[in-house]
Amino acid sequence: MSIGEQLCLDCGLCCDGTLFGNVRLQPGDDGRKLKALGLPVTTTRGKAPCSFFYQPCAALGTDRSCACYADRPAQCRHFECGVFKQVTQGEISAATALRLVRKARRQADTIRRLLRQLGDT
Repeated sequence: MSIGEQLCLDCGLCCDGTLFGNVRLQPGDDGRKLKALGLPVTTTRGKAPCSFFYQPCAALGTDRSCACYADRPAQCRHFECGVFKQVTQGEISAATALRLVRKARRQADTIRRLLRQLGDT
């Protein structure tokens, strides 16, 4: 497993609703296929129609793997977080990157727990 794959499986913040509220489908994304794979794709009407699904992603597994990885939307395919870029460019070590994503996960989990205590659903 590459360090990039390990980082993504340790992190998942781009899929769990921490970083993004939704994923907007791009030209070339197959909304019907994504719906068939279990993603609740919504299409807006009006002057600028668009298709999207809300985060957390329904394809995100408890192990932070992606159930639709081979067919994931372009936004997901092309996204690279800053930590991923730093480690793949050799700016930080793999160990440092893993520590950073684990710390970020703990902080996000703490914030989610606090929000639930305040009644946020």
